Amino acid sequence: MTQTIAQLADDTLTITSGEFAATITVKQIAATWDARSHFPESRARLELAVLEERLNNFARRLEELEAPAGALNAAQETEAYTRGHVELTRRAWALESHGGSHMAPLSGARLLSHAAGRGPSFPTGAGQHSPFNGR
Repeated sequence: MTQTIAQLADDTLTITSGEFAATITVKQIAATWDARSHFPESRARLELAVLEERLNNFARRLEELEAPAGALNAAQETEAYTRGHVELTRRAWALESHGGSHMAPLSGARLLSHAAGRGPSFPTGAGQHSPFNGR
């Protein structure tokens, strides 16, 4: 049975994996690209579509690996990956929104390096406003 953990519909990405659930809308993240794009809503839609694809591809691949491995718990692994990947993506968006036009989009190793604190960072502690942490 192929698992779908993320679904994009009506400008809203709904993510559910085990106990983890998140909803991210185009409206919540479009401002991230106001200074960098003439079409921030289009960029936000693209970002959500890419995130949807990444999460669903991971879940499908883990299901493929679960059968032969036997000891692998795909549901737990998918939930842990989803939780971490959504947080890393949110951090990357925050970095990009505050990096100005001189900052190239983050991807791959750069994303992980920045999110792990080995590169420029944006403070997300108490009192910092972010559409993703409810403050």
